[in-house]
Amino acid sequence: MDTPKDYSPLLDRMPHPAFCVRDGVIACVNQSAKNRMIQEGSEILPMLLTGADQYASLTEGILCLTLQAGDLPCCATVMPSGPDRIFLLEDTQADLQLQAMSLAALHLRSPMTGLVQSAGKLSALLEEKGDSEALSQLSRMNRSLHQILRMVSNMSDAARYASSTLSSLELMEAGSLFGEIFQKVSLLASSAGYRVRFSNLEAPVYALLDSEKLERAVYNLLSNAMKYAASGSEITAQLSRQGDNLLFSVKNDGDAIADSIRSDLFCRYSREPSLEDGRNGIGLGMALVRIAAAVHNGTVLATQDGQSVCITMRLSLQQPSSVRVSSPVIRVDYAGELSHCLIELSDVLPPERYLPGKQI
Repeated sequence: MDTPKDYSPLLDRMPHPAFCVRDGVIACVNQSAKNRMIQEGSEILPMLLTGADQYASLTEGILCLTLQAGDLPCCATVMPSGPDRIFLLEDTQADLQLQAMSLAALHLRSPMTGLVQSAGKLSALLEEKGDSEALSQLSRMNRSLHQILRMVSNMSDAARYASSTLSSLELMEAGSLFGEIFQKVSLLASSAGYRVRFSNLEAPVYALLDSEKLERAVYNLLSNAMKYAASGSEITAQLSRQGDNLLFSVKNDGDAIADSIRSDLFCRYSREPSLEDGRNGIGLGMALVRIAAAVHNGTVLATQDGQSVCITMRLSLQQPSSVRVSSPVIRVDYAGELSHCLIELSDVLPPERYLPGKQI
C-alpha cells in the first residue's frame, strides 16, 4: 500500500492560503489557510458553494470554484495530484493590491480615452491627405493606445467586479448575447490570421445574465486563445446547455499552459514578471473570467490535451424568482463608447485594423 504523500512542505512554501484534501477531508493546511479559518479534519463538500459536481469528477486540469472560508465566500483553484486535491485560495493581500491598482487606473482612464479619440480624429485627417506612411505609424500608435486602455480598464474593473455585492443581472436570451459577440469577432479574426468557429445554442435559453461581465469574459478567453494559438490554426468556441447550466468553451491548438502560471491561472495580480513571455500578463484577464462565472454561480475549468488547451465556463441558469437582482441602473460604458471588440482584442489584431474605415 502506497504511503500518502506529505504536502506540508510544499504548502508552507506557497504564498497563497493552501490546503490538501484527501478522501474528501482536509488533510493538511498551511498557516495562511489557518488564518482564513480552514481547519484540518473538515469535510470539503459542505464548504463548496459552486462546482461540487465538477469537483467530484475532477481527474485532470485546473478547476476554479467558490467555497466558504470562515464567514466569507472565496475563489479557490483546485488541482488534482494523484488521489489528492490541492486547493489554493485567493489571498486577501491581493485585494489591497488590486484596490491600489484600481485607484491608479481610475485616474488614467479619462486621459487615455481622450488620447484614443484624438488619435482617431487625426487618422481621419491624415487619410484625407493621403499620407500612407504617417497613417501606418499612427495605426500602430492607435493600437498601442487601445492596448493600454484595455489594461487600464481591466485594472479598475477587476476591483469593481470583485467588490460588488449585487450584479446587474437582466433577463435575456443567452444565444443572442454570445452570438452578437462572435458576429463582431468573425469580422476581425481572419485579418489577424485566425479562424474562429462558433457553435451556438440549438434552442433559445432565457436566463438572468450579466451581459457586461460575460462580454468581458468571452473577449478575454478569445484574446488568450489567439495569443497562444499556432499560426493559422482554428479556434473553436461553443455555447451549449447541460441541464440547469450553460457551458461556454474556447479551445485552441498552440502552447500548453506553462507550469510557472498553472497555480496562479485564475488569481488576480499574482504573476511574476516574465521577460521571456510577455503574453502571460498579470492575470487580470482570467480573473475577470472567473468573476463572471462566480456571478452566475458557476465555475471555470482549464484542461489540455497535448498542445490543445480548452477553457470552459459553467454558468448556472438563474431565473427572476430565484435570485436577488439589483434595481436597474444607468450603465457607464467602460470603453468610453469606443469599440469593445477593438479594445479587448488589441493584443492580437494587426495595426491596420485601427485605421478609419477598418474599425467596427
